[in-house]
Amino acid sequence: MKPKSPAHAALALIEWGHSAGHYPPELIEAAVLFARQPAIDRAGRMPLIAAYGLSTWSTMAREAFIAEADLPNAVRDALAAEPVVNPEPLPVMAPAEMSEDDIAAYRRRGIADLANRAERLRLSVLTGGAAKAQTYREKLAEVERHEAAALNEEEIDPADYPYLSAEVGVHGESIADVAALIRGKHVAWTPVNAAIEGLYFAAKADIADPETDIAAIPALIDAAEAAMTAELAVLLG
Repeated sequence: MKPKSPAHAALALIEWGHSAGHYPPELIEAAVLFARQPAIDRAGRMPLIAAYGLSTWSTMAREAFIAEADLPNAVRDALAAEPVVNPEPLPVMAPAEMSEDDIAAYRRRGIADLANRAERLRLSVLTGGAAKAQTYREKLAEVERHEAAALNEEEIDPADYPYLSAEVGVHGESIADVAALIRGKHVAWTPVNAAIEGLYFAAKADIADPETDIAAIPALIDAAEAAMTAELAVLLG
């Protein structure tokens, strides 16, 4: 049997994801790429799949993707349709007929999608961004230094705690009040993040497990996201 080209293997993976109703960013990016290559996408399905996949995303996620991506006109036109067309799934390769490389790529994409969903849940609680994360770390370090100083009954110099001092009068009447508030938020966040991490790593292991049928991966990811969402709701009350 003549081996399939990488492009045709990728097309098959996109169709496989579409047949499962599974539209992670990696699949959409690949569909957009092929939407620019009608010579490969002879059936003209990639603009429709990309547009329909984007239509299933949250408005915020979709707008962020569109703002960064150079969408071909065919995708933009398909996305503007009312309603957005959901192309009928095509028969695609059964897992047994997929090459080992195809299956490995599908598992990697599944894990990436799982990670993206876990991160979206975290960002529903925290403000995202590398700079903001660094600010959180530095602020918590100030809290820890303040706690140690207070325990040792040392004099508190506001100049030593620029982050905490900046929030006095806004989030507390004193540096101690602000430090207590930040510590409380950190204590509350830890079990939330730990719960997400536990469910994420369990699902990741299942996806990576060679014994897991790749046809079951979309459902595994959906179930993990549902479990993380439920855990988040319980912990946050």
